[in-house]
Amino acid sequence: MSLIRCPECGKEISSKASSCPNCGYPVSQNQATTANEFNGVYRYSFWGSKTQVHCPRCGSENCSHYQDQKIIPAKTKTKYSANLNPLRPFTLLNKKEKVVRKEQIITENKFLCNSCGKIFN
Repeated sequence: MSLIRCPECGKEISSKASSCPNCGYPVSQNQATTANEFNGVYRYSFWGSKTQVHCPRCGSENCSHYQDQKIIPAKTKTKYSANLNPLRPFTLLNKKEKVVRKEQIITENKFLCNSCGKIFN
C-alpha cells in the first residue's frame, strides 16, 4: 500500500481506496498505478539520494529551480587626523580609508512554485 495524490483535491490518499475521503472523487486502480509517476523537480542530498519537491503552501509538484542573488556591499573604515605638516598649511585634516571587506555576490539556489508563486528552500 502506498500513498497517492487525489487528482481532484491534491490530498494524499491510500492507493487501495476506491474514492478520496476528503472530496469523494472516485479513484480507479489504473489511476492509482499511474499516479506514482512524478513529473516535478528533485532535491539532491549530500549523499546523492534524491527526494521529490512539493510546495509547502499548496502541495503542488509544479515547481522549478530559482536562483536568488544577494549583494553584500563593501565596507571601508575612514580615519581622520589633524595635519601637523608645516609644508601643507592649508590642509587641516588628513583622510585615510582602509577597506575592511570587499563587495561580494552570493547566489542561493531555491525552488519556485509555478502554481502559487512561493519561493522556498
